[in-house]
Amino acid sequence: MHTILQTSWGYFLTFQGRVTAEEMRRWIADSQVALGHVPKRFGVIVDLRGLELLGKKARELMISGQRLYRKMGMTRSAVIVNSTLTEMQFSRIASESDISQTERTIDEWQEPNFWKIAEDWVIQGIEPQENPARQNIAR
Repeated sequence: MHTILQTSWGYFLTFQGRVTAEEMRRWIADSQVALGHVPKRFGVIVDLRGLELLGKKARELMISGQRLYRKMGMTRSAVIVNSTLTEMQFSRIASESDISQTERTIDEWQEPNFWKIAEDWVIQGIEPQENPARQNIAR
């Protein structure tokens, strides 16, 4: 399942459960509609805390979707995870879609203020590791 919510600063995306290639195609189609009303520059926060690992075809489509967002003006993105495997998978996806320079991953288990840290990165460009809201918690 996916959701797309337009905000004053860009988009808030959520992916949950097992996302198939068909669901990913629906996300890309929904994104094309949503991005039709986008400002020239915008940010994206993606909540992946309920997502299962993507299969090969869904992963390839996620790369295409990320490229679409970048092409339409995405300047920064923050990905919120609660799994090391999800973090690793999306780090690779970001690299393959050429957004790794502008994407930051925030682990909800390490950062109790993960929403604020994500918003501060996307809206103001405050690096997560330099954010005063950060409270390092050992795993």
